[in-house]
Amino acid sequence: MKNRMMSFLAALKNNLPVKLISLAISIVIWLLVVHYVNPDDTRRLDNIKIDINTEDSVPVGEGLVLVTDFDETVDIVYTASRDVIAMLNTDKITAYVDLSSAVRSGEYNFPVRIDTGGQNITVEGQSVTEVTLKFEKSITAQVPVTVSAKGSVPEGYIKNDPVCIPSVLNIEGPESVVNRIAAAEVTLDTAEFSETKVYTSKYEYADADGNIIADDFITADYQTVDVTITVLRTKTLPVTAAVVNSSGGYDNNFATLTLDPGSITVAGSADILETMNSYDLGTIDVAERTADFEQTYVVSLPNGVRNINEVSSVRASVKFDDVMTKKIRFTNFSVENVADGQTAVVSDASLEVTFRGISSDIAKINADNVRLVVDLQSKPQSVGANSVPVYAIIPDTYKVGVSGKYYVTVNVK
Repeated sequence: MKNRMMSFLAALKNNLPVKLISLAISIVIWLLVVHYVNPDDTRRLDNIKIDINTEDSVPVGEGLVLVTDFDETVDIVYTASRDVIAMLNTDKITAYVDLSSAVRSGEYNFPVRIDTGGQNITVEGQSVTEVTLKFEKSITAQVPVTVSAKGSVPEGYIKNDPVCIPSVLNIEGPESVVNRIAAAEVTLDTAEFSETKVYTSKYEYADADGNIIADDFITADYQTVDVTITVLRTKTLPVTAAVVNSSGGYDNNFATLTLDPGSITVAGSADILETMNSYDLGTIDVAERTADFEQTYVVSLPNGVRNINEVSSVRASVKFDDVMTKKIRFTNFSVENVADGQTAVVSDASLEVTFRGISSDIAKINADNVRLVVDLQSKPQSVGANSVPVYAIIPDTYKVGVSGKYYVTVNVK
């Protein structure tokens, strides 16, 4: 008997069709148990994110914005048949809030709804049944961008005021928040600004007292701004001017010139400042000055050069201390630079000229060592009588100059 049983089992073991039939019978029995013995089961699903979708929602259409910082989940208990549970896709189960009842500013309680994603399950319970959300009127505003650049510069250099692009932001958000924002602040904090550079930076909103305001629920047309920090070389330039006498002489040897201020500190690129060794006022003509005088010059610097100590003007004063005068009558005149094909003759028989200067040199000059010149080159003369200025040529060792402006009549043919 034992041998027969062993033979039967061996035959069954080696018979594939018999194996397949046995497997099929087992599956049928399992399905019968699932459907008729215990058809349903209860399960739990945790941490389903509650979706608050304001895009194209009713409150947004009414000009409202959500001002509740919301990030919550819900747990659910559901019932379904075992075959459904076996094939269940839990990613299709979502939670959402219907915002359609929010049509004006205020706080609302919204029911949390569960979407099973079309799967055949029954939600028996949920941990969160409603949520409280607040909506507020949305407004727009423009706020200036302010920059604080913390950091040193190398010796002999300065940094210009920061230039920000954009300099103004267009923002939108809850009325209670937007109305508090006074500026968008940028802080650049570096050890040393050694060269001109553009920094791309984020910003923070601040109120009128400098308190930082959280940017939750605020949108802006730019998330970052470009700040240009210009680093300039500095240089102190002496103020210069030259005393001249258009009537002749060397007044600069006895007239005292004082310039106030005597220097100007400027800043600019190294290339530009390399070419600037002084701030020159030019020439101060004293020919027609018979007494001490002052003259004010407006400071004007080249483009790209900054006036560091903000000197707007320079006062030039000229004094004629311990000066003597002397009158000399001249009967001889030198006419120079007559145009080709023309002749020119001075019709005046004589001309009395007043000179001023150091007493010892004034005593030396006379009509023999001073020459009066009529120069026709500077201005073309027409045929006939012309009134032309004269110029005195004085020995360059004499501290003497002409006092006044003098003319003679020149006949040109």
